Amino acid sequence: MRTVNIRPGLRIVSLPALIAKARAHTEACLREHGRVMPTLLAPIGSELIIHVAEQSDTEEDKDRFVLECRLLLVASEAKLCAMVLESWITMAHAHKLPDSPPSVSPDRREVITVSAESRTEKGFLIFPIQRTSLGIFRELGDNTAPAGITTSGRFAQVLPPKVPGARVARMARLSLERMGIRLESPDAGFSAN
Repeated sequence: MRTVNIRPGLRIVSLPALIAKARAHTEACLREHGRVMPTLLAPIGSELIIHVAEQSDTEEDKDRFVLECRLLLVASEAKLCAMVLESWITMAHAHKLPDSPPSVSPDRREVITVSAESRTEKGFLIFPIQRTSLGIFRELGDNTAPAGITTSGRFAQVLPPKVPGARVARMARLSLERMGIRLESPDAGFSAN
């Protein structure tokens, strides 16, 4: 049984505060490990769920992680969340799309994307990863996402559009437990049992 990491912390009630926490978490991961696995951050009262993908090499790994995230958000009745991903991007030039996928493009840039959402607002940010000539993480650059950008795909819109009721949250916790994931709060705010 795997337990989801829930940490005590300051009460986070806004997307800007959650994005700042996601950026700080990302910088710590990059400094310590040199990379960031796909990560969900979701504040629950005065605690913060930090769920990190065990693996993200295959499409199945990514699909499983997103399913886990969706269930965690329902089970905890979260109101905000942020998804952090390390990605390669290429930019279109003169209204011409790139010829190759970002992962193999010579013009690619290594970035962190943060997709944050509540039920009333969404935010998408792109932070360039700056490394030394030896490839060691130096810092995250400023947000370079164009204003008004929208996102789609498996990692977008993971927060349920409506607050789930207690029965649905309990069913989500049972589903997580069947998947081998236990959601437990240190201050007994909620538990998978």
